Amino acid sequence: MIEWLVIVLLAATLVYAIVIYNRLVRDRQMTRAGWSDIGVQLKRRHDLIPKLIDAVRQYSAFEKATLEHVTALRSRARRASAAISMKPGCPTLSRSTSRTSGPRNRTAP
Repeated sequence: MIEWLVIVLLAATLVYAIVIYNRLVRDRQMTRAGWSDIGVQLKRRHDLIPKLIDAVRQYSAFEKATLEHVTALRSRARRASAAISMKPGCPTLSRSTSRTSGPRNRTAP
């Protein structure tokens, strides 16, 4: 009877040791996978930064070109407006251009 009890205790201890070993192996694999995922995310972030910088440079160039274009058009419009208002014999044009450049005070009818 004691022999069976010793055999059962040894078998239970062996099963317990196998279960603990398998859990430790599983935890080690999960830890390695976690560190690997962290490495992958860091690499993706590292690869993304140059792309982001390039996108910002391209947008900056687009914005600069747009601003220069708008400024040139505005200057052209002001020169044309000044040239029209300086023409003798065009009182309606000079009145209309001076009205658009100043503040508007309209009263409701």
